[in-house]
Amino acid sequence: MIKRVRLRCRVCGAEREPARIHYCEECLGPLEVALEPPAPGSFTLSESDSLRRYAAWLPLPPHGPELPRLPRTPLLRAERLGRAWGLSCFYLKDETVQPSGSFKDRLVSLALLQARAFGLDTVLCASTGNLARSVAQLAPSLGLTAHLLVPESVAASLCLPGLIGVRGTYDQANRLAIEVAQERGWGVVNVDLHPFYAQGGKTVGHEIAEQLGSMPRHLICCMAGGSLIGKVYQGLQEMAAFARSAPAAVALHGAQAAGSAPIVTAFQRGSDEIVPVQNPQTRVHSLAVGDPGDGFFALQLLRQTGGTAWAIDDDEAQAAAGECREAEGLASELAGGVALAAAKRLAQSGKIARDEPVVVVLTGRAHTTTVTASPHPVIEPTREAFRRLLL
Repeated sequence: MIKRVRLRCRVCGAEREPARIHYCEECLGPLEVALEPPAPGSFTLSESDSLRRYAAWLPLPPHGPELPRLPRTPLLRAERLGRAWGLSCFYLKDETVQPSGSFKDRLVSLALLQARAFGLDTVLCASTGNLARSVAQLAPSLGLTAHLLVPESVAASLCLPGLIGVRGTYDQANRLAIEVAQERGWGVVNVDLHPFYAQGGKTVGHEIAEQLGSMPRHLICCMAGGSLIGKVYQGLQEMAAFARSAPAAVALHGAQAAGSAPIVTAFQRGSDEIVPVQNPQTRVHSLAVGDPGDGFFALQLLRQTGGTAWAIDDDEAQAAAGECREAEGLASELAGGVALAAAKRLAQSGKIARDEPVVVVLTGRAHTTTVTASPHPVIEPTREAFRRLLL
């Protein structure tokens, strides 16, 4: 299926041809992929893996390398945990079974395929763990060299090819990735390739709609940059249109680690301004994003759908993840614990009725990599330090 792919500004609506750019040159708003929706009945959902099954809604290059095979992940009815929390229709979307252990494989696959379509041979990413694992796993199969910039405090717990520790925060590592890419003509998986990267999140929503056989009344998801919760919602809406049913009345509930919660803070203040957190303080490394690129749009969706926003401290997240492990046998990362703790709070506060269908997205599995003496280089967050590294 050959589709016309455009990039469209989420603020002013201006469109342009696909390119390695993530912002609008007219108003500096963020760009997203715009595709013509497939006509209902024009195809069937017959493929077994996620990228191929939902290809009609994805910006897949018409020519290029073989698509990575990604499993459709389980939607598990969590009866024991739901019973303990007073929810009779409680489900867990289990992304822990992805090849690298997190939902990032869905996003990275699309970004790397597009990198190849643009003729790139090298990509970078800034990461606090999951993205780096996914890029390290998928890039070689697509013939790409990858450099993974990870805050020094996290890098010691990873053992990945291409890993570079950066002295500083995630946001400093991300700025360095952008500067290096601009200098060398490389792509940044989660920046200039972001419009394509973000589209992978829709497949989580596609799968939930199919597996549930209807739409959840409540969707609970952790938030870092703020993109995933909106893309899951978009996937749900696309499946509703495909089934010729009314748009899904799904309330979105976003959860952040209390030490890095700028979206939640804006929600609670009734403000549209996302004030960045300069130095996130949390053990939930995958959510330690102080300046969320899609925060404004996540904030609007929470309000438009009648949802809520929750700041969860690290101990509460760990306790909720532990309850999930004991009751359901799922070893979720702490980011999933943040979403689980929000679900528990919602149930206990009476904001969710006992018999309403509730889905929590478990974004990745708990990794038990031991912190080791650093076998990887560690640099200052400057282009000069990166240049010296490659000499």
